[in-house]
Amino acid sequence: MSVTPTSSSTSSTSSASSSSSSSTASTSLTGSTLLGANGSLGNGTVIDVNAILTKLDAVEQAPIDAVQSKINQNNVAISDLGTLQSQISAFQTTLQAFTDPLSYSDKTINSSDTTVATAAVSSNTTAQAGNYALAVTSLASSYSESFGGQGATYSIADPSLATVAGGTAPSMAKFFGLTSGTTFTLKSGTNAAVTVDLSTSTTLDAVRDFINQSTSTSGIQAAVVNTGYGYSLNISTVAGGAASSIQTTMGSSGSGSTITPTISQNGTDAIFTVNSQSFKSPSNTVLNAIPGVQLQLQKAGTPAVGSTPANPVTSMITVTSSAADNAQTLVSNMISAYNTMMTSYQQLSAYNSDPTKQGALYGDITLATIMNSISYSLMTGFTQADASGNQQPLLDNNGKPVSMTSLGIELQVDGTVSFNSSFFNNAISAGVFDKLAQGFTAPTKTSVDSAIGVSGSAYTGMLATDVTGLNNENTYLQSQVTDMTTRKAAQMAEYQTQYAALDALLYQLQSTNNALTPTFNALNNPVKTN
Repeated sequence: MSVTPTSSSTSSTSSASSSSSSSTASTSLTGSTLLGANGSLGNGTVIDVNAILTKLDAVEQAPIDAVQSKINQNNVAISDLGTLQSQISAFQTTLQAFTDPLSYSDKTINSSDTTVATAAVSSNTTAQAGNYALAVTSLASSYSESFGGQGATYSIADPSLATVAGGTAPSMAKFFGLTSGTTFTLKSGTNAAVTVDLSTSTTLDAVRDFINQSTSTSGIQAAVVNTGYGYSLNISTVAGGAASSIQTTMGSSGSGSTITPTISQNGTDAIFTVNSQSFKSPSNTVLNAIPGVQLQLQKAGTPAVGSTPANPVTSMITVTSSAADNAQTLVSNMISAYNTMMTSYQQLSAYNSDPTKQGALYGDITLATIMNSISYSLMTGFTQADASGNQQPLLDNNGKPVSMTSLGIELQVDGTVSFNSSFFNNAISAGVFDKLAQGFTAPTKTSVDSAIGVSGSAYTGMLATDVTGLNNENTYLQSQVTDMTTRKAAQMAEYQTQYAALDALLYQLQSTNNALTPTFNALNNPVKTN
């Protein structure tokens, strides 16, 4: 049976419609922002926009983080490569010393009697180890002559005063035996002459000083001595030997009459033997009578006189090579530097099933190639240039190849090296280090030079190229990060707009639904009348 609504029902319906209109009217647009009961729409009035945007931001950020993670990994790898470059450079320094021929040419000299002669190395490369018997018969001396002193006609009591005593001497000219004028000339061999003018050099000291001013060109030197018989001017040649002499003449041209000194002494040569071979020298400083050695003769024996044989004084000169001692130090330094380098490499390139614990240089093929090359080179033989400059295998005295391994640098299972004293001692016995003193090429140094370069402090080798490659990759990846960040910002702004609009729309729909619900309820539930 149908029920006709009463006026009361109609009133109720009208009231619901009025309520719906009022509710709908509460949703309106102000500018471009939809306002609702909870204020500004689009900020999570119906849906949690911020939560949605946070999750979307994480999704958009993930590929950026992946690229940034690769950049960070590369930065760690670059830093680790720098560490290895430094350690390989330290190894290179030890190799530089090891491959320097001079490292094996050091000699030690000893004289059994230093009162007879002292000895020093003049050339490490030519000095040869051995014992050399030295016998000195006479020492070298310079030609000398003196004016004044015992037997002189005139004497000088004070060399700083122009006073000549004895007889009726009117001036110092008489002291030097001048019969005319006030000048005399001294000349030694082919050296420049020196002319003394007694009118300007008026004292014995002044004459001495004037002569010594020209010693470097005249080869003549002077000294004033007190003989007890008065002061004497002693003149001698700088160069010694039997051929040394001084011509003393009156006048400034050197062509005047010869002046006779109070006393003169001819020069003598040093006479000595080395291993019974006779030598003569105008100087007591002797070079190369023993190859690469400088002798300083200090004392002489008795020369032969008539039927009396010479009775020289003797000393044994011993030349010892320091090559083996130096080599052991060099090898020890190389082992230490190599192990430091290799230990770092193994740690920095170690594999781990957990990528976060894996070495930053794991999988670096260039680095692995370099390190394998260095390790392999330890077993590769040295070479040495032949007379034509061509590199030939370096063999010891037993005909065996020489390598780092044969010198006692032995590879271990863990990649490091240790010192094998037996191999090293065998190398000494086989004369290896004397051969190294002649120059050689070590493959290990070649490998290391290739790895880090040889141009001063700047790394230019394969590792530098590896670092450059990583830096270039980082530059590219950083540009990707920049581009992706820009795109993300634009995408997030778009998401913000879309979800804000969706939130506003849903609020609008919800508000409309709320407004219409009473009406629908009234229509579906009409008022019953009796």
